[in-house]
Amino acid sequence: MVDFCKAVPLSNKDIQQIVKKCKMRFSINEYEYVDVIDILENKLYEICPSYSLEIVEKEKMPGTHGLTIPETNEIIIREDVYEGALNGNGRDRFTIMHEIFHFLFHRGENISCYPGFARFEKSIPIYCDPEWQANSFAGAFLMDEKSIRNLTITEIMERYGVTFSAAKTQKSKVIRNFTI
Repeated sequence: MVDFCKAVPLSNKDIQQIVKKCKMRFSINEYEYVDVIDILENKLYEICPSYSLEIVEKEKMPGTHGLTIPETNEIIIREDVYEGALNGNGRDRFTIMHEIFHFLFHRGENISCYPGFARFEKSIPIYCDPEWQANSFAGAFLMDEKSIRNLTITEIMERYGVTFSAAKTQKSKVIRNFTI
């Protein structure tokens, strides 16, 4: 059975505000390329001294790139994902930011999990889905909304070290928000 998890509702606008606060806390300029390894290895310790990072061999986490265990303040990253992020791989950088969001916001009162409940629940609103929230955060954190407005997808990929898919998704959010 799969656990059913539901997070406190967050809109794209809420996530943008969280990104701004996190970037200020981590002293990251909104327009710069984000060093996800520095956040993972240094900045999380500054805000949570009991934080623990573990890099594990690919064989120990088949099919899983990263895992966050909020109860123990732990992030586990697969070794190839960690090395990929060190080398600027967009998918791996995105994965690490995704796990950082789980670490920062999916703990305690911000999320409820019900073991084996997924079979009874057909769906939850997207804005309550912890995976959607983590993906939205990762995209917004890596690609600032204001700075990508006038860039092409290729320019976004090159400037911010993200994949085509991530750049396209973030650009479409900016276009939707700009035209509404």
